[in-house]
Order: sequence, then C-alpha cells, then structure tokens
Amino acid sequence: MGRAILIIGGIAFLVGVIIYALIDCIRTEHQRVRGLPKPLWAAAIVLFPLIGAVLWLVLGKTRAAATDVSTAQRAPSSPDDDEDYLRFLEQKARRERESREREERRRKNDGDAPEGGSTRA
Repeated sequence: MGRAILIIGGIAFLVGVIIYALIDCIRTEHQRVRGLPKPLWAAAIVLFPLIGAVLWLVLGKTRAAATDVSTAQRAPSSPDDDEDYLRFLEQKARRERESREREERRRKNDGDAPEGGSTRA
C-alpha cells in the first residue's frame, strides 16, 4: 500500500512539473527565451515530457534576477535616489521661501503704514 502511494505521488509530481513547464513556456516573453524558439520548446515538452520539461526549466529562459538588474539600475530604488523628485523638492522649498519672504515684506509694509490709513494708492 505504501509503495503504491509513493508511485502515485511520484507520477503526480512529474505530471505537475510537466504541466508547470508547459504553462511557463507558453507565458514567457519571447525576449527571455534561450536556445530554441518558444514553439519548439513547447513541442519538446509535449513530445519528450520529462526531459523537455527539465531542459526548459534549466536552460529554456533567462533568470528573472538577470533581467531585473537592468531595470533596477534605471529605476530609482527610493525617493532619495530620484533626481526628478529631488528637483521637485528643491523647487517647492524655493517657492515656500519666496512666499514667506513676500509675506514678511507685506507685514513690514503694513506695519509702516499710518494707523487708520489705507495702503492702497
């Protein structure tokens, strides 16, 4: 009985690996496929199930880490690394500083005006 369960479990595992490899092959972008074109990889998985699936999983596509490195270098990893965001913060600080200076000048000019008089000309 235990031997039958082990055999059935092994067969189920192999079928799962083959199905996973076939779906993975179909869903992988053309740019990440290595060695053969996608249709030939899919045919190899179907015609030679175990060998084709293992070859696809080992050799068929580039690894995600290898392709993600190029995008990680282009995209900033945090707001501190984003030059556009830092430029935005500098402009915002400058606008706020200028606004405060205008407000201080306005208050100073209003304080110099005679009481009861209007500052409008």
